[in-house]
Amino acid sequence: MHRKGELFQKALIFIGACIFALSSLSAQTEIIAFEKYGVAEGLPEEYVTSMVQDDQGYIWATTQVGLVRYNGYNFKVIRGAENALDSTKLRLRNLVGGMIKGKDGKLWLGAILDKGGIASYDPESEEFRNYTPLQVDSLSIQFRCYLLFEDSRKCIWFINAGRDSTVVSRLNAETGHFSNYPFTGVGIKANDVLLNLKMLEASADSSVWLLDRDFNLRVLNREKDEFELVVSADAEIPGSGISDRILAISKGIDGNFLLVGSRGFHIWDPVKRTCKQSYTNIPNKDNTLPSAPFLGAIQDVEGNYWAQHAYGIFILINPEDNSTIEIKYGEGAFPVKDGLKNQIVLNPIAQNKHGFWSIIQEVSGNEWAYSYYDFSTKSFSYYNNQFNEEENPLPTNQIITNFLQDKTNLLWIYTRPNFYKQAPKKRQVELIRHNPKDENSIHSDSIYEMVEDQKNRLWLGTPSGLSLRLPNDQFRQLYFRNKAGVKSRLGYVSKIYEDRKGQIWVGSNDHGLMRLNESRQEFEQFNFKKGINRVNNIQEDHTGNLWVSCFNHGVYILDGNTAKLLQEFEEGGKDEHGLLSNRITDMYQDLRNNMWLGDARQNRLGLFKFIQNENRFKHYERDDTDSLSLYSYEIRFITEDDLGRVWVGTDEGINLYDHEKDVFYKNTDRYNLPSLSSNYSIAQNGKLWITSYGGGGLALVGPGINDVEMYGEEKGMLHNDAYHIIMDDLGNLWLPTDRGFSVFDTLTKTFTNYAERDGFEVGNRFAPMLKTQNGNIWAGGENGLIRIEPIKLFEKDTFPPDVLITSMGIMDSLYESPDGDIFTKAVSYTDNIDLKYWQKDLSFDFVALHYHRSEDNLYSWKLENYDDTWSTPSRERRTAYTNLSPGKYTFRVKGSNADGVWNEEGASMEIYIAPPWWRTWWAYSLYSFLLLFLGYRAHLYQKAQTIEKERKKTQEKELQHAKEIQKAYTDLQNTQKQLIHSEKMASLGELTAGIAHEIQNPLNFVNNFSEVSHEMIEEVKEELKDGDPEEADAILSDLSTNLEKIAHHGKRASGIVRSMLDHSRASGGEKVETDLNALCDEYLRLAYHGMRAKDRNFNAKLETSFDESLPKVKIIPQDIGRVLLNLINNAFQAVSETGDLTGLAGTKDKTTQEEPNSHNQSLTSNLAGLGPKIKVTTKKIDDKIQITVSDNGPGIPDDIKDKIFQPFFTTKPTGEGTGLGLSLSYDIIKAHGGELKVRSKVGEGTIFKIILPNSIKRNKS
Repeated sequence: MHRKGELFQKALIFIGACIFALSSLSAQTEIIAFEKYGVAEGLPEEYVTSMVQDDQGYIWATTQVGLVRYNGYNFKVIRGAENALDSTKLRLRNLVGGMIKGKDGKLWLGAILDKGGIASYDPESEEFRNYTPLQVDSLSIQFRCYLLFEDSRKCIWFINAGRDSTVVSRLNAETGHFSNYPFTGVGIKANDVLLNLKMLEASADSSVWLLDRDFNLRVLNREKDEFELVVSADAEIPGSGISDRILAISKGIDGNFLLVGSRGFHIWDPVKRTCKQSYTNIPNKDNTLPSAPFLGAIQDVEGNYWAQHAYGIFILINPEDNSTIEIKYGEGAFPVKDGLKNQIVLNPIAQNKHGFWSIIQEVSGNEWAYSYYDFSTKSFSYYNNQFNEEENPLPTNQIITNFLQDKTNLLWIYTRPNFYKQAPKKRQVELIRHNPKDENSIHSDSIYEMVEDQKNRLWLGTPSGLSLRLPNDQFRQLYFRNKAGVKSRLGYVSKIYEDRKGQIWVGSNDHGLMRLNESRQEFEQFNFKKGINRVNNIQEDHTGNLWVSCFNHGVYILDGNTAKLLQEFEEGGKDEHGLLSNRITDMYQDLRNNMWLGDARQNRLGLFKFIQNENRFKHYERDDTDSLSLYSYEIRFITEDDLGRVWVGTDEGINLYDHEKDVFYKNTDRYNLPSLSSNYSIAQNGKLWITSYGGGGLALVGPGINDVEMYGEEKGMLHNDAYHIIMDDLGNLWLPTDRGFSVFDTLTKTFTNYAERDGFEVGNRFAPMLKTQNGNIWAGGENGLIRIEPIKLFEKDTFPPDVLITSMGIMDSLYESPDGDIFTKAVSYTDNIDLKYWQKDLSFDFVALHYHRSEDNLYSWKLENYDDTWSTPSRERRTAYTNLSPGKYTFRVKGSNADGVWNEEGASMEIYIAPPWWRTWWAYSLYSFLLLFLGYRAHLYQKAQTIEKERKKTQEKELQHAKEIQKAYTDLQNTQKQLIHSEKMASLGELTAGIAHEIQNPLNFVNNFSEVSHEMIEEVKEELKDGDPEEADAILSDLSTNLEKIAHHGKRASGIVRSMLDHSRASGGEKVETDLNALCDEYLRLAYHGMRAKDRNFNAKLETSFDESLPKVKIIPQDIGRVLLNLINNAFQAVSETGDLTGLAGTKDKTTQEEPNSHNQSLTSNLAGLGPKIKVTTKKIDDKIQITVSDNGPGIPDDIKDKIFQPFFTTKPTGEGTGLGLSLSYDIIKAHGGELKVRSKVGEGTIFKIILPNSIKRNKS
């Protein structure tokens, strides 16, 4: 018996969810989508131990780190802190003990670890009360409090599960006293339906009952504060005459209990303490229940009893007449498709007035599923552990039993990790995809052709064959037998067609034309002409014959019964029959029995009409000079409106055919209807719904060709490009776009859009669509088959949201919780407030608590006595008012759910802004006194005015003096600018001689070669006169060489001039990549020759040491050149003071008289031995570039070294320098992000260092 009790405990208690004989299981698989909410979404940690919805509508969750509130938008986390100084704060942390909502709206929290305990939370005051046990006796609290229920006396019952034992405990919330009862093995709470199967309170007399671990039924004696024995284990149950072991107890809806025994269950009256009725399987006693082992029972909210037995047997009992219905899992009224197969038990997890949820578990094994029974429809739904939605994020490694149904019947699941919210709008359509493990699933996810036949069968054409949907939502692939008799797939199905006789024809790109043999459920292949195996289209004419279009062959007329070839229109006979195209894609027979054929390619073929009496085709061509011809040769569709007029859609517009005149009229709106899609929908009164590519969206055309109404993105369509269009039974047009589906209501002329978040596929505008007789919309494409039930999709959730004002801003302060002054309760519980006159800037935050899709809830508000009308509905949840006048106001806000169902009452708050003190009665007494006082002050004012005039005169004089000072300062600035310009011109002047020397060399070459060339021309003339052309050719060759050299030296001179211009030109501030080695070499050479031009006796030894690995650096070359020139000239002037250089003139080296060929070649000194020396070096140091200019001059004295970079400081005689050279150089280097440093020692020389950032490297970084 103990073993059986353990099995019962594992299974909890049965909740039967089944269907009466009058109802049947829906063939369509129901799916429920869920959304995950975890740490990434705002939870403080992953483990959600319990969830409740409070009276205001908030969702609360407990975790291991505290309490969490969710409003549909964000989370508010209240963390527990054991050492919180404020006693109204939460001091408990690990709330694994669960949460219950008290009858007064308070939340009760159970904690384990961290000393454990219980806490209550009052949402109105936002205050906690912490209850920590202090007893130290043997039955004291062991700090692991698992809550059970609140009784009618507002005492909290819980299980205290210690490390070594478990006892039942009670908290008196008013006194804070704990009572403990020495009963172990009672078990913690399973869910709100069952509690723990061991304890409950009778609603009739508030008695508390307990079933102990030895199966003794007890009741609490409140006077003695102990549980008294009522029914012993295995004893006769009073009033029943049956001895039975009670394994569990649960509460019925009428105040009675269900005592669940080993042989059945008993209806127990807790007041009279007697059994009212027993349902058992005891022979010769009561045979209400079958002989199969009994597992459990429960009473639903409608009063019916549900009994569960082994082997999946369920008994439904009507208590009024004790009639029973037996249902077996997986059979009859309880069919389960692909469900659990082993022995199962059903356990209740959630119940309300609409129905109840159960979890289905295997007795042995880890598999589970769910079921839901709907009281109103008496229908049963079966769900796998992902609720039949493969994309659900639910865990698959654990059984989830923790459910919450909110006020709107939305389902919440909480576990570890995360909690999950039902998302009805996330998957509003059914996606059917191929399942490799299921041979009855659709055989391909690529669906390009769909047809519903007269028997309401759905046929699907795919690249790999044909699928037939069966009534039970299974699919069967059909085959044909080839010549060898082997069953084969139909291949790429390009056309499915049902003729008037109900015969199913299929056109295949691989196997030609086929027809279904209904008796064998196989297709027969018709090889009506050799070599034809690709069928584009099939159309039945008014005689019952079939017109078959075949790729690259032509069109064939076949007998509709035998498929015998009657007539062919191939390319070879086009002169005879007039059909020029061999790739007809569109075929349409109008009400006048004219057969129209269209070619969709970009060619000169296009449209044809079959002339029956002539047995040939008429070709309708495009003629841009004829306004009554077709727009284009590319035919998109051919159709007929309800007035019998033929419309032809083309790649460049739509055309309307005039039967009498045999002409086409063109629509002239090329902007909105440039290129039509291949689909349309017939409207009334000669109108047509069409779409285009690159146009204005959905168009209603007719009855006139230029009568057009456009409904595109500006009217609410997701995207203007829609390839397919279909109308449902409700008068809505369905338009798939790359952004989702747009549904257009043709009555209200409004769009409703469905995107990926609604479960609709995006990027699928070419998806074929079909409306079946039952009103469903089907869509194919590349990713499976979509089934849409428009009636179900358009159903609105009828529950309005709970609307709350959550916080209020007053001036710069934001209030949500009570502050003890303005708000004595939480803002959401406050109805009115009083404010001071200066508290006139107000803001309000509000929320509509409805969780189907909170982000789509709408809000509208109004401040009475300020706003005349309600605000336009929007998703905004905050509004503000500024500078309000004193007075009485009432702020009102209302909200809607995502389906537009409004809570018109909403929430409101009355606000009184008091007037300022100066508008009170006693203030006016003060005003009289002030008038008298002001008369006296007027006299004083006149006196003060006189004094003020004198003061202003003094101020004007001071102002004039200030202006003169300002003018002097401006003149000084202009003088400074002129001095700077003079400094720049001085540097240019110093370059002039050097540049002249630089230019002189190439000019000498030009002059010399010009003279030689002139002489050579004369020699050529003489040789030609002497008749010696060979010698003339040789001279001409030399002449050509001379001209090349002239050009070379001319370009060299031009380059020197360009460099001079660049130096003299004002810098534009643009940095360019520059070779610093070349720049240093150039300015060293120019400075040297400039110095020589001023003093022919000047000589110095010039040395360069350039780092060949130096990268190009982004600088302003003119500015850096000026710096180099200044430093080098200073060096020359310094070394010129080291001694008399004139006596060394005779030691010139010829190598210094010619210029080097490249910047890498060092200039050689024309001095022998020791003497003045200038050295310029470049070096790359890490991410810096260093340029040094050194000399062996007399050096710079220490007392002036710190002054050399100051403006106007100079050691030169008056008139020989401005003192701005080094100052400008220092500023230029700083502007480049670099440094200019000097190191000098008297008698040894000076070194200037320019350090620049390696800008190229930084940019690459």
